[in-house]
Amino acid sequence: QLAKTNPNTNAKHFLWMVNKAGVSTNEVKVVTSFLHDMGVIKYFGHDMKENQAQPDKGKYSIEDTIFIDPIWMIDVFKGVMRHDWQHLLNFFRQDPSKSKKTKKLLHLGIVDEDMFEYLWPQEGSDFWESTNNTLLSSGFTRTHLNVQQAVALLRGCDLAHFLAASETSDGETSEGKHKEWELLCPGIIPPFAHQHRLAVKESHSLCVHVECQYNIFPAG
Repeated sequence: QLAKTNPNTNAKHFLWMVNKAGVSTNEVKVVTSFLHDMGVIKYFGHDMKENQAQPDKGKYSIEDTIFIDPIWMIDVFKGVMRHDWQHLLNFFRQDPSKSKKTKKLLHLGIVDEDMFEYLWPQEGSDFWESTNNTLLSSGFTRTHLNVQQAVALLRGCDLAHFLAASETSDGETSEGKHKEWELLCPGIIPPFAHQHRLAVKESHSLCVHVECQYNIFPAG
């Protein structure tokens, strides 16, 4: 029932629910691992013990978060595994900066932090308002997805990894500089990349240096 209104919950509330369902404290870890492996929930944090509950570390962290809505999780995956990116290319045709970032996303699988909001439906967004007529055809079941939670799920599933944050000038900040995150998400690259080949005429025009450290060595 909770999943109908909230796609995730914290460890303390999850422990309360499983205890109410008759699961003993000694069985919580086994039950949590089983549900995680079955895709019913997703949890990537510490051992499920009430006295070890801890706050998330950073806005894209998942230390104390349990994702409990499979349909919401599928919507998150759909945001990076699309069949058509043409509308995004068309939307930024008059914006050189965002257009370049879109091409970087499609060709290299690198997503700048200020592009996250264009991956999943957002309320009050000019881009998503212009795509309302195609929202259902895109397969999204919700009209708004929390970007921070969506990125956290991708990271937990090892579908995306943050590259080292780079400092960029920003005249609107008091300090003059801010950290700009880049998310490496190979699954976002279209299977038929040649459809977008005309968008980039020269490979060096992207001017991107990629450096990534994996927690585990990927299979293959």
